[in-house]
This record gives sequence, structure tokens and C-alpha cells, in this order.
Amino acid sequence: MAHLGNIAAYDKSEDFEDYVERFDQFCLANDITEEDKKRAVFLSAVGAPTYGLLKTLLAPNKPSSRTYRELTELLKNHLHPKPILIAERFKFYNRKQRPGESITDYATEQRKLAETCQFGAFQEEVLRDLFVIGLANRSAQRKLLSEQELDLKKAFSIALSQEMADENVTKIQGQTQEVNKVVGPKASLLEYNKPLSYILGPRKGIPVLAAARIQRWAIQLAAYDYDIELRRSSDNGNADALSRLPLPDCDSNASDKLVNWTQEATAFNMHQVNSLPVTAKSVARETLHDAVLARALYYTRNGWPDSEDIAQELKPFHSRQHEFSIEEGCLLWGARVVIPSRFRIQILEELHGGHPGIVRMKGLARLHVWWPNIDQDIENTVQGCSACQATQPMPTRAEGNPWKWPSGPWKRVHVDFAGPFLGQMYLIMIDAYSKWPEVHPMKSVTTMNTIEIMRQVFAQHGVCVELVSDNGRQFVAEEFKEFMTQNGVKHILIPAYHPSSNGQAENTVRTFKQGMKRAMRTLQSCNTSLNTKLCQFLLTYRTTPHCTTKRTPAELMGRQLRTRLDLLHPDASQRIERKASENEKPMRELYIGDVVLVRDYRQNTKKGIWTRGVVVLKLGPCTYNVQVDGNLIWKRHIDQMRLISNDSQDNKNELLARDSSELVSYPDPPLPKEFIHTREELGDAVAGAEKNEIPNLEEKEAAAPPCQKNYRETENGKTSDGSPDRSISELPKLRRSTRQSRPPDYFRM
Repeated sequence: MAHLGNIAAYDKSEDFEDYVERFDQFCLANDITEEDKKRAVFLSAVGAPTYGLLKTLLAPNKPSSRTYRELTELLKNHLHPKPILIAERFKFYNRKQRPGESITDYATEQRKLAETCQFGAFQEEVLRDLFVIGLANRSAQRKLLSEQELDLKKAFSIALSQEMADENVTKIQGQTQEVNKVVGPKASLLEYNKPLSYILGPRKGIPVLAAARIQRWAIQLAAYDYDIELRRSSDNGNADALSRLPLPDCDSNASDKLVNWTQEATAFNMHQVNSLPVTAKSVARETLHDAVLARALYYTRNGWPDSEDIAQELKPFHSRQHEFSIEEGCLLWGARVVIPSRFRIQILEELHGGHPGIVRMKGLARLHVWWPNIDQDIENTVQGCSACQATQPMPTRAEGNPWKWPSGPWKRVHVDFAGPFLGQMYLIMIDAYSKWPEVHPMKSVTTMNTIEIMRQVFAQHGVCVELVSDNGRQFVAEEFKEFMTQNGVKHILIPAYHPSSNGQAENTVRTFKQGMKRAMRTLQSCNTSLNTKLCQFLLTYRTTPHCTTKRTPAELMGRQLRTRLDLLHPDASQRIERKASENEKPMRELYIGDVVLVRDYRQNTKKGIWTRGVVVLKLGPCTYNVQVDGNLIWKRHIDQMRLISNDSQDNKNELLARDSSELVSYPDPPLPKEFIHTREELGDAVAGAEKNEIPNLEEKEAAAPPCQKNYRETENGKTSDGSPDRSISELPKLRRSTRQSRPPDYFRM
């Protein structure tokens, strides 16, 4: 089915609301009313750039999931965001009629600016006031200010009538000057080109094949009464003084020609001087025709009235009334000529002829001319000159605006690439809070490699809150944006070509390069690798106090890295341990076979009662196995044991030889848990108890390791210190009982 009309893709030069209106008309003409079909046609016709913008704004959703109205409203809000009211009103209030701008264009532009100012019911009054204030035609402005009742429509009509009247007067004056030229005296046209003299001659018609430019010249010359005369180039010096000015002829025969040429050149120069754009005579003449200067001239001659009776435009003159003078019809302020409004633009162009700049233009103007607001007009002239603005130097650097200090480590991270440096690229990351650096060499700086390295760093230190980077292709790629979004990282891009906005990363890159350059000078002599130097640089940087924080980066990251310099500090723990060992009292020591009193907790008392026993095995510096009641083995601490030092050897033998049946005369109560030992703890003592056997202490001690041998070597029956030998060898062999007995229940596992 053929459709009516054609709708092109959206171009950013067109207002989007106008495009939507055209699209609605296109749908209306082609009877497209269904919402889904209208949305499909819109997405097809809007163009690839706009469709891509929609996908970005709606991500992760697709544009087809929204209605046509939702799509258009989304694009309107994005392409034309809601303007700031104060900024729109500022532009509206400062809009004045520009030179050469018509009343109609001026009024239309004002009404367009007022649309976003939200004046409401007062819009017509505000438009009327600003229309009158901004008029460039002072005569029309004065006429409007004299009206008692004035609305916008009436003000526009009066200003438009005044503009048309001024244009008619200008045309009439131009026609009068043209008539004066045509009816003037007969002229002579001196031409050095002979073919051109035939073409432009008044006696012959214009050739049909002549160029269009020559035909225009001939038509313009047809309005004048002239004769064309051929003159040689050597005699036509005043036609082009720079390229064809003849040199004086040294030949005496040419003296007459020299005199004629001198007179002609003098006449030509006089004519050029008199034809300057602005002269004193023209200034005096225009002063009388200027509405403001004519009254200032009159008041200067006849006296100035009070300031209350002076019009607003005469206020600048009234404040300088004692400094004005009149000379040959020109009004002078000191030595400066007051220029009428007609010549001010020409004077500004003359002052700006060499593009000297604002300051030098003002200095030159203060030597010659003056009018109210001349400084402002000079500034506007320079600012409106495209050549001056294109060659302006860079503006003064803005005052420092430091980044906000983060609240903790790894909140904001700055990142940048360094290189190519030392044959490869490096990814530099710096924590804004702790100044902790991360440097990772990269052979290929693709987006995916960058993401992989950042994933490793995030796995080590955690995911940061904000990431600041430049506009490198790795950081603006879609994959990197997706990586930031998935990890909940706010990605901040600095302005393009303004690296100082990412100053922390730039400073880290500079510090890294300087450090590695110094390290490279000693790389060959030290016979170390580049990676070793890099690790040394990072360790030194992370353990050195930073000039900003006065603390090490590792300390602010919550870590305390150990370096070789820590070996210089004395170890307090060793000193304290050594001092404690010196103050310790010698620990009591028992030997196998000693008769002791041990604590008996079978009565369920906390302190227990003392019970006799024999030491059968030393388990450690403070713990022993003690045989009690013949066949019971208890594990006790040295604090729970007391040596019976006055017992005779017979008492010990009698105690060891006592029958177990005589010792165990009451049922054993259950022991507390802390005194119940495992089979591995009791060892052979338990095994012997289960078999109703008492272990051979001599074999036990001989088989024990050196650390468990508690007896001392004897010599002639005595120890080295002279005390009686208490080794187990002196004890008599124990009598074996023929009675069958079972071990207590707490020994069963």
C-alpha cells in the first residue's frame, strides 16, 4: 500500500518537538492509529543514532517495550531538558535589538525567549517593557515613552512605522545622491587597456559574448556622461601607486614629464586626504544633526541646567559639563573629540584596524575620541571579532578545586595508563584515601585485559565506590560500562584533554616513572630483573609516610607491612621472656619411685583429700602418672602432689607391695570428667591394669626416651649431689596377686 508523504530520520539540527509534530501528521495522513504500529513506524523512521540513544536511555529494557508516547516524552526530556528559570530570564532581560535587525525579527525573538520564562499573566506587559527598552532606534523609543496608554501591539505598530519611515528617507537620500551623480559634469575615463576601452566605450554596444562582470560594469557606466581615453601605463601612475608608480627619470629631457607627474601625484594625495571616512568637518556637521550631541553643544554654549531637568541620555555629559569645549563646531572633552552616533562604528573599526586588543584600543581611543560607554563598545567590538577570539591565549587557570576527601580506604580510586614505558604499558591505580598504589604491567591495553586486572584488584581489596578515569577508549567502551554497572561502581569521566582533573593518577604516573628510571640505572649492575625493581618500588612506596597524610599507605589500608628495616628495632617480647625466666623460681621435680601424697577427688570435694601414691611415670615438666591403691593410675599436676621426704625405704616398699584387695575396700565413685583419661594418655599403665599386672618400672624407664628418664646416674650408690639414690632399681619386685580383678568402669572406652 502506497503511503502519503515522507518522513526522514531525525536530525539534531531540528527541534525534536517539531519532528514529533511532523511525524503525527504523517501518521494521520496514512491512517496509522494503532499504538503498536505507530511505535514500530516511529522506531523505523527515527534513524539509527536516535534509536541507539533510546536503547542507552532504556537499558537494559528495549525501546519496543515502551509506548509511543513514552518514547517521545523520554527523548524530549533528554534532548530538551527543563531549562533553569533564572538563566532563561537573564537571557530574556539582556536581549536588545542588534544593529541591522528589523523590528519584526526583534519582536519575534523576544517572544520566543519569553516562552521559557514562566511570566504567566504578566507576559504581555513584560514583553512590552523589554521591547521598548531594547529598541535601537532612539527616536522611536522616545516616541513610545511619551505614550500614555501603551500595549505591546501598539508599541510594535509605532516602532514598525518609524522603521519604515527611516528606510524610506534613506532610500530617497540615496536616490538624490545618485541623481546628483548622473546629472553632474562630463567625466573622462582613462584606461590603459585598449580592448577594454572598446568594450566600455560609450559609442559602441556591449558585445554579446562579453563576460558577465564586464557587462555589469558597462551597465553601471551607462548612467553617466563620460568619454573613454586610452593612456599608456607609464603615464597612468596614479591608477595604482603601489605597483605602477613611475620612478623619476634622470634624463634632463624628461624634466617636463617629472613636473607633470609631481603635480598629478600631489593632487591625488590631496584628494585621498580629503576623502577620509571621518574628518573634523564631517564631525561638526553630524554633531548638529545628532539629537543628543546637538543639545549638549547647546548647553555647553549657553549653560547647563540642573541635573533633575536633564534627560537620561545627557547624564554622562552633565557630569563633565565643566570639561567640555567647542572648537570649529566640534564638541571636545579635554583633547578628545566627541563622536556623533553615526560615525561611532566607523571609528571603532578604525581603532580595531590592527587588532590591537581591548587595552590598546582603549589607550588609543583616549588620545583622540570619546562618547558615552565607549569602553563597553570597545569591549563588545573585540569580543565580537572572530579573528581576535580565535587567537586568544588560554584563560587563566581556575583556582584549585580539590576532590572531596573520602571517608575511608578504597572508596574512590583514580586510574590511568602509563606508557609506553620500558617496552610496555602499565595500569596505575591509586586510592584517594590511603594513597595505596597498584601497578600492573600490560602488553595489550584492551578493554577486556583492563577489566581482568581490575577484577583481580577488586578481589584483593574489595570493590571501590567510585572510579575516576580519563576518556580513554578502554574506559568509554560498552564492556567497561557494563562491568562498572554490574559491580555497582560509579564511573566518573574527567573533561577531555584536561588531565589535571585526574591529578592523583597523573602524579602517581609521574612518581612511578621517576622511580623506575632511577632503578633502571642500577638494574644491570645489581643483576636484578625489572619485576624485582617494580616490587621494590611498590613496597617502598606503600611503607613510606605520604606527604599529604603523614602516614604510610599500608597503615591507612589497615595493614602493617614488615620490611628489612624492622630488624633494626629490638624485640620486646624476647626481652620480656628472658626477664621472666630470670625471675622464675626453680620448679619442684619428682622422680620415678618417689612416695608422694596426691589429691583424691573421689569424695566429690573441690579440694580433695591427700592419698598416698608412688610416681611411676613423668609425662611432662609438671605432670606425672601416680600409682594409688595398688592398681589405680592417676594423672596429677605437680601442684596436686607433695613429696613424703621423711618416709623410710621400707615404708615405700611396704606401700608398693600392699595387695590391691586390701587397698580397695569400698566401691569407687565416679570421677569428675577432668580426671578421666583416655587410653592413649594412660598408655601401658591401663593395659597392665586390665591384665591385673603392674608394669615393670625398670623396663618402663629403660624404654622411655631421654626426656622421660627421671632417675639420676649414680656412683657408688649415691647421686652426684650426695643424696641417696632413689632409682627404681632399689625397689623390690612387686608381688603378683592371684586374684582376678577387673579395671574400673571409667577405664573402659
